[in-house]
Amino acid sequence: ANADPAVKALVLTGAQITASSNVLNEGFTGKVSIEATNVVVADVAGIEAKIEDNTNLTLTKVSVTDKATAIQTGIDGLEAAVLAGKATGSAGGS
Repeated sequence: ANADPAVKALVLTGAQITASSNVLNEGFTGKVSIEATNVVVADVAGIEAKIEDNTNLTLTKVSVTDKATAIQTGIDGLEAAVLAGKATGSAGGS
């Protein structure tokens, strides 16, 4: 939950974030915390970069849902996101 009432919280899927570049870069003028859900491993770094490009946005959580093989292949990048306190995840399929 968001402790600061001046900061709005928004939950977006990975697909919504990767599909919209202009909205994330220019569409928010107030402080907004973003939770990214259903993110595939290949999109984690790009989503972090898109959100961090706008000083009004803060990425507070990335929930990764991908195949176990993709998670295993991208484990180094995911580890960095987890250590930064942003990523959580689950594996589905093989």
